[in-house]
Amino acid sequence: MLIAASYIRTGIPGEPVDIQKILIKMFAKANGLLLRDNLWFIDDGVSGFTPFLSRPGGRQIVEATEATHIDALIFADIGHAIRGSSDAVIAADYLQSLGLILLSAYEKTKASCRGDCLQDSIDRCFDDFYYEREERARRMIDGD
Repeated sequence: MLIAASYIRTGIPGEPVDIQKILIKMFAKANGLLLRDNLWFIDDGVSGFTPFLSRPGGRQIVEATEATHIDALIFADIGHAIRGSSDAVIAADYLQSLGLILLSAYEKTKASCRGDCLQDSIDRCFDDFYYEREERARRMIDGD
């Protein structure tokens, strides 16, 4: 059985993570992965545009991988966790060089959906909502 860690990111401090946790747990169970309780990494209130390996959770994953045996890292939604194609490539390459299998619970469930299904439309709406909400929060912090 493969040992898995998990990673969750929220764009706004205190944003609930329950749905992401449930999705990760269901994915792990369905795929026979052992999800260790001490290997949950959460970046709360961190922009998806912050380089992954510069985030507290990103650094903790690297440290944990070097200190203990972890086979896989499950993201609730890798597209939400890491925004920006260059950072995604850099982070994925580095994490895979540590021996981690990178898995995304959300994309796995999305893979069974045809391109024209309602879920794809809903997903795009949520992506737009999260992006706009992060932008508003950033402008408020910057005083714009």
